[in-house]
Amino acid sequence: MNTNKQTAGLRLVVVGVVLAVVLMTTLFHSTFAMDKSKFENCDQKGFCKRLRGSKKSSYIISSQKVENGVFTATLENKEEGSTFDPLTLVIESYENGIFRMKIQEKVDAGVTLKNRYNVKDVIVDSVAKVPISESKQNVLTNGNSDLVLENRDDGFKITFKVNGEDVIVFNEKNLLVVENVLREKNENYDGESALGMDFTYVGSTNLYGLPERAMRLSLPPTKDADNNILTEPYRLYNLDIFEYELNNPIGLYGVIPLLYGITSKSAAGVFVLNPSETFVDIIGGSQYSSHWISETGVLDVFFLPGPSPKSIAKQMAYLTGTAPLPQRFSLGHHQCRWNYKDEEDVRNVNQKFDEYDIPYDVLWLDIEHTDGKKYFTWDSHTFPTPKRMQEDLASKGRKMVTISDPHIKRENGYFVHDEATRNGYYVKNSDGTADYEGHCWPGSSSWLDYINPVVREYYADLYSFSKYEGSTENLYTWIDMNEPSVFSGPEITMDKNALHHGDLRHREVHNMYGFYQSVATNLGHIKRRNGEDRPFILTRSLFAGSQRYVAKWTGDNMAEWSHLDIAQPMILALSISGMPFVGADVGGFFGNPEEELLVRWYQVGAFYPFFRAHAHIETKRREPWLFGDHNTQLIRKAIARRYTLLPLYYTIAFESMLTGEPYVRPLFMEYPNDATTFNVDDSFLVGTDLLVKPVVQKGASDILVYLPRGVWYDYETGQKFDAGRGKNVSIATSLDLSIPVFQRGGSILPTQQRLRRSSQQMVKDPFTLTVALNRKGEALGTLYLDDGSTFNYRNGDYVYRQFSFSNNELKAVKGDISPLILNTRSNTVDSNQNRKVDNIIERIVIYGASKPSSISLQYASHDGVDLLMSPEFTFENNVLTIRKPQIPITADFVLKLN
Repeated sequence: MNTNKQTAGLRLVVVGVVLAVVLMTTLFHSTFAMDKSKFENCDQKGFCKRLRGSKKSSYIISSQKVENGVFTATLENKEEGSTFDPLTLVIESYENGIFRMKIQEKVDAGVTLKNRYNVKDVIVDSVAKVPISESKQNVLTNGNSDLVLENRDDGFKITFKVNGEDVIVFNEKNLLVVENVLREKNENYDGESALGMDFTYVGSTNLYGLPERAMRLSLPPTKDADNNILTEPYRLYNLDIFEYELNNPIGLYGVIPLLYGITSKSAAGVFVLNPSETFVDIIGGSQYSSHWISETGVLDVFFLPGPSPKSIAKQMAYLTGTAPLPQRFSLGHHQCRWNYKDEEDVRNVNQKFDEYDIPYDVLWLDIEHTDGKKYFTWDSHTFPTPKRMQEDLASKGRKMVTISDPHIKRENGYFVHDEATRNGYYVKNSDGTADYEGHCWPGSSSWLDYINPVVREYYADLYSFSKYEGSTENLYTWIDMNEPSVFSGPEITMDKNALHHGDLRHREVHNMYGFYQSVATNLGHIKRRNGEDRPFILTRSLFAGSQRYVAKWTGDNMAEWSHLDIAQPMILALSISGMPFVGADVGGFFGNPEEELLVRWYQVGAFYPFFRAHAHIETKRREPWLFGDHNTQLIRKAIARRYTLLPLYYTIAFESMLTGEPYVRPLFMEYPNDATTFNVDDSFLVGTDLLVKPVVQKGASDILVYLPRGVWYDYETGQKFDAGRGKNVSIATSLDLSIPVFQRGGSILPTQQRLRRSSQQMVKDPFTLTVALNRKGEALGTLYLDDGSTFNYRNGDYVYRQFSFSNNELKAVKGDISPLILNTRSNTVDSNQNRKVDNIIERIVIYGASKPSSISLQYASHDGVDLLMSPEFTFENNVLTIRKPQIPITADFVLKLN
């Protein structure tokens, strides 16, 4: 027997089987290309159909009291012949004017209905309750917020008031329903404990939130003012929808149940803490209202008082946590496709980036890198030396990411499957007698039960270097298909009657499954290096609170202009709902983008918080150098622009960790009194100071950009635009000119202008400050620096600088983080900065200044000697450039224009 021939033959058979499985699952999956018949609507859901109809209640408040700072009451249904039992109403208050309302069945001895799941692990431990006071009868007070309780003839309502003004009314339409049939869970369980409720947003016709879906940012009504149905309600149910349809209210991969309204005077919202399947109608009219219908769970609502959109972002972060400071490399350019086929392919791609002088930080591997879709393994034929491969990337300051989906291949001898089976770590079938089984990429699969904290610890340990052989400290993780996606399941997901830890049905925790995998993966990354490095993990599925553990992308988009357009509102909806580290696949996942579309996508993708190019296995290769020299240079220019702005993005990320404000944001977040901004979602702000207008139409040579009030400058040229109180301006935007980007007058931006292979190689590079003056001749800015990877900043190992310009003087001082901190009890950042760095400021560019006769610069050197200099400068096209001032970045200085 020829052993070599036999081995080669076996390899061919294995490769053939793998290809057959890939083809089979790809074809199987592609049959669901937004086939609406595969996904159910409200009428097909018993609980939704019942409660969306005319079902109303007539509850009134009785037996109310405030005890130990908590309000409790009984809700009695006065409707004749009603089958609804009395309910318990509990209202608590928190810092920042937040109220929390819970309504459940009133059962003997205060015991609530057994089968109602109270959500854990989403609200952070650091939130602080404050005692409710009754300023007068039926008025509950919490700072500037009040809840006014009122019994009407047809039922009660609760009015949420902020600063004395009505902002939200609960139960104005009497749609409160708590179905309380005390029936044991069984195979036929279908929503006997459904919930319904309504909120009216006083004076608001612009509602935002409810991600994730491919919709415009300001959500259109699903019913008109007369309750006539316009569309399906918005669905909150994590699903893997292949080739999703635009402008469809169906939910996609993630759920954040936040919905808020704004007017030119106020903003206020509700956060509904329920992970079960939920439908939300938005009813139009002179002021919008919402009707929420959940399959099960507890009616648990937080009232967020605003009074501005930015305040709501902070209040949501106060409750569910801020996104941690990411590693600096993760803010760079990521290169991915399904799949880089072997180590030689990886080497070639890595070398080509250097050959074409295009920076990038991370190369990604999809499912084909594994041994037969068995996660935490490598294909020994295509990736025989994974450690060496990672070390090669690391030698140029680069990282690698591999994928780890939640489905586990049911194959004896696969260590994860064997251990999960032996220890009972899988989700169980509906009667609890066996492991739940379904089909996904590996074929027959089971799913780890991340709801179980023991399983989360087990999964975390799989990321240890001893368990995950071939992994190194330069390898990070992508968790996909975690809605969870089950090809053979109802609606391509898990059976709702599958059984989780604690006797929980999947229907009760569905939208949190991906959340808990994120928790476990994050823990694994922290444990593998004993807490030395910050994790980097990307997820597709999420719930409120996921931002504490992972970054997010918008899923399997398409290489079409319409998907480039919709990416902005999708990213903004996630950003304003608490998930700031987010992006969309550059170029589109499905299909082959035409050259112009690809270039345009890079031009805007360079401003996404998470900047990754990605493509489907069946698409043509689309690395940046494959589209002709001219397009390669345009893509290179776009990517290079991102790297010059890395200091700004890193500073924004640090400040976001403290404040809860998103990295990118809609215009209305910074200009809430300008009603024109309420419907602008085709441009966005990076922090407060850069306005980006994507070009999303083929062949565009010019474009209208709305500039809010104040002075704006072309970011590249310094051309000045006085927007008055806000106006549209027409901007030339040929492909060569890139997309319009403006710097706000009144800002100072830190940049690094030297092009390197990766962000790690920029660490010691000098800085350029770009100062854009407002009408008063003033500007402010900040810069944050640390080691880029560890948690040492918590002990003060960082630099935070504040720059200001006024009275023709530019000053730099140590920045004070204390005004930024959202919650002192959760803050782990030492305000005493002690990091030593050698970076210098090599150039200062000032937009809006007059030409000086001379410039003087004074600062203290490292040895404490005051230095006085007269740096060189030029003044061209109304732009003042100060060259080579060579100021240490940590030096306090005064630069004066004379």
